[in-house]
Amino acid sequence: MRASAPSLCRPRRLQESPPCRLIRYRFETLLQVLSRLDDAARRRGVAAFSSGNRAQGVALAAQLLEAPAVIVMPRDAPAVKLEATRGYGAEVVLYERAEESREAIARRLCEERGLTLVPPFDHPHIVAGQGTAGLELCDEVRDLDVLVAPIGGGGLLAGCSLAARAGGRSRRTRSRTGSSRRRPARSPSRSCGSTSRAWRS
Repeated sequence: MRASAPSLCRPRRLQESPPCRLIRYRFETLLQVLSRLDDAARRRGVAAFSSGNRAQGVALAAQLLEAPAVIVMPRDAPAVKLEATRGYGAEVVLYERAEESREAIARRLCEERGLTLVPPFDHPHIVAGQGTAGLELCDEVRDLDVLVAPIGGGGLLAGCSLAARAGGRSRRTRSRTGSSRRRPARSPSRSCGSTSRAWRS
């Protein structure tokens, strides 16, 4: 993307959060989301699906909060990510990308074990947490004409848009995605019976 005006970028490397190499706003989002579970839901545990990065974040957040975690991951996920997710104490359930639906597997686990699904993007707590990336940028830059954010599921874009507009710092928000990216499937987060009742306000 070309720009005819000065452009500022928030490098990913400034957002890494040890001990896992996960962007800080993503880990903090997951930790805050899990912290909002009521005591009963936390004891039952959480479920999530991810190819690796988010899996580690959910696993670590659950470990810190002493909540069981079950992560649905593709069988061909990088071995280092599988090992790291298990290393944080999560149970990993493998699936075949071409033959199985990770959303369906996660939904079944929620129903069978009473787990709470940690949504990938379509939940107010997720949107608010990911928006801290935009909030930090707005705090550092006085005037923004346009804020550009990558889009996958939409949580980061929605959060950054809310942060920028609430602070009156950006008049426009734009998203960028590769032309080959397909529109993401709807998350099953609202289909798991325990999910909507488990969160503290």
